[in-house]
Amino acid sequence: MNKDDDLAIIALCSQIGIINGVKPLENKEWASVSESLIKNNKTPKELFDFSKEEFMSILNIFDENEIGRYKTLLERSSSLAFELENLNKYGVKIVTRASALFPKRIKKLLRQQSPPLFYYAGDLNLLNYKYIGFVGSRDVKESDIKKLKQLVKNATLKGYGVVSGGAKGVDSIATEESLCNGGIAIEFLSESMIKKLKDHKISQFIRERRLLLLSAVKPDAGFNTGNAMQRNKYIYTQSLATVVIKSNYNQGGTWSGAFENLKKGWVKEFCLENDNCLGNKELIKKGAIQIDENFNFSNIGDIEKPKQQSFFDND
Repeated sequence: MNKDDDLAIIALCSQIGIINGVKPLENKEWASVSESLIKNNKTPKELFDFSKEEFMSILNIFDENEIGRYKTLLERSSSLAFELENLNKYGVKIVTRASALFPKRIKKLLRQQSPPLFYYAGDLNLLNYKYIGFVGSRDVKESDIKKLKQLVKNATLKGYGVVSGGAKGVDSIATEESLCNGGIAIEFLSESMIKKLKDHKISQFIRERRLLLLSAVKPDAGFNTGNAMQRNKYIYTQSLATVVIKSNYNQGGTWSGAFENLKKGWVKEFCLENDNCLGNKELIKKGAIQIDENFNFSNIGDIEKPKQQSFFDND
């Protein structure tokens, strides 16, 4: 896949540099386009020169307004260079689903549900290591935090990195604990990556190649419940197993993500025992594996701890 192919995907699917409010393609729409291109031995860059007839015969798009939407999106490719340069000033780049650097586990497990692109800041090579996901409520008690930190420490000692959603509460505590213990971490953000990058500590960990930020939403996006729900898929599918620290029952993003994983069977799901948390108790009833803070992750396979110098090598 060359840069022109990437540019076509970015032009069609990214939220940056939007012209006249024309809506970029959603995941499902790009999945359909991609499937049609493959079936007809076409590449994304060829879309730039598609005629009306080709949109109809190859992509099965017959509505003229819809064809106009695609053409308008593709025409913004020339202005995207400016937008991409602005993102680069913050250290933000884009990786498309067609790239070999795209998260492989997410692409494999989500298939056509995986996003067409991720905005990212950090070293994509961190995707090649193995991770334990940590999810949970923003509102956690001191007793929950103590158990969370012990579990993160146990995972780090076994050589696993941490993957989370980067939000306040369980997410940020898990990331910080991993990094402070000399580990690595990935955060899938559902809101402003640029705001996150203004944190000196975050930027430092990224420079040390120990932290990678990814997001399927625009880097300056505000909070959106739908985006927060969607990113849960990425946490689960990037990890070898995910730990639920605290979940409300039948409501909220933690419950939604945990329930969906149990239903889809993407990865093993562990749930911290908590007699005072109905959500945790119900997830265990539905198939999550009950653990306590002393669980050491041995039964999901020991791996060699990544050599630290690999995260500090110069570009």
